[in-house]
Amino acid sequence: MDIVEACELKDREMIAVVGAGGKTALIFRLARELSRAGNKVLISTTTRMFKPLSEQGGPLILDNNPFSAKEKICKAFGQTNMVTLAEQLIEGDKIKGVLSEVLDELFEEGACSYILVEADGSRRKPIKAPGPHEPVVPQKATQVFGVIGMDAIGRTLDEKTVHRPELLSEITGTSMGSMIDCEIIARLILSPRGLFKNAGLFSKKILVLNKAEDFILLDKARQIASKVRTKLAEALRGDAGKCCEKEGDSSQKSKLFIGKILITSLLEEDPIIEIW
Repeated sequence: MDIVEACELKDREMIAVVGAGGKTALIFRLARELSRAGNKVLISTTTRMFKPLSEQGGPLILDNNPFSAKEKICKAFGQTNMVTLAEQLIEGDKIKGVLSEVLDELFEEGACSYILVEADGSRRKPIKAPGPHEPVVPQKATQVFGVIGMDAIGRTLDEKTVHRPELLSEITGTSMGSMIDCEIIARLILSPRGLFKNAGLFSKKILVLNKAEDFILLDKARQIASKVRTKLAEALRGDAGKCCEKEGDSSQKSKLFIGKILITSLLEEDPIIEIW
């Protein structure tokens, strides 16, 4: 089963991808699946990402103006089904993203069927906690995919493993230097300040537990999925004390409703291991 089928995507979507441990791989995989089906796909970022190869993201357009960008994008779609949009090239063969408002405008104008947005930075770590300004999710995003690399399990909560470890420690109530386990990851996923922070109230949330590439990590991913489902059910029953943060109001809890949980190995030919 491919990701598009697993997620039951509609005919038009703007998908923001946040977290760590496979965001770029997920975007390129979705772009390939969608474009091969004949859809027009725009790849972009609201932060920074490595410049895609032409086979990964099609031609690169550098423009931060929605009106001129739309004209260039539509012209490019006459030759290809995939286009990448950024503001400019920066150091280390990276691209600087466009304003989220630009992507909102392009989505409203129907410039393409799908916009795939890398909306978070993680410095190539398997897990992260979002800073005060993160993630940068466009307001019109219809879906938010939250990614966590299962290779964080069993490693130490420190700068070698975690992007913004001090925030992960604070959000999950865990001491720096602790071993990252299923409970810590579940708390990050469910906290209003955690993985799905800044996701829109009405956007569909999909959790991606990536790199479950052996029996041990697959078992851990299943444990996390079970914990998340249980705690979401408790929150929806109004048992806020058993969820992650007592101060979360009802709108915050609604924002954290997760439609699907995917256990994946995104670099494999068949990326979907299980769906919860």
